[in-house]
Amino acid sequence: MTDFDPSHLQNISNILFDNENYLECEISCEMSNQCIYRSIINRSYYAAFSYFKIWAIQNKGYDEDNALNHYRNISRGRAPGRHKVLTLFIVENLDPNYEQNIIDLANKLDSIREQRTGADYYFDIELSKTDAEEVFNISQEIISSL
Repeated sequence: MTDFDPSHLQNISNILFDNENYLECEISCEMSNQCIYRSIINRSYYAAFSYFKIWAIQNKGYDEDNALNHYRNISRGRAPGRHKVLTLFIVENLDPNYEQNIIDLANKLDSIREQRTGADYYFDIELSKTDAEEVFNISQEIISSL
């Protein structure tokens, strides 16, 4: 595994927020804010997802290939995505009596994944700075809590 720290992806989101006004002027499209907000949501989600995945590997013995095969077998051949496999693994392998906070973080990861999907695929929906800030803040909470 590489020494790359996925929480650094969150730094990209922070730079985008800090330079929002400058980037508005530099990007030659009338929807430059949409580009910025969608990028913040995307990078923030992937920072949290990647950080959670590394946490699961280091603390719970998560093996993505084994987990993908396991959930593919129990779902009759339908391959769930990597996000779903990670969150299923977390929920099924943690004790809610002692690790409910981690399960809650997995649920928060689910919520920002939905927002990331919207940002990446639904261009008819206008995103706001508040939307980007919400995902950024939840991502930051996940990273700092693990």
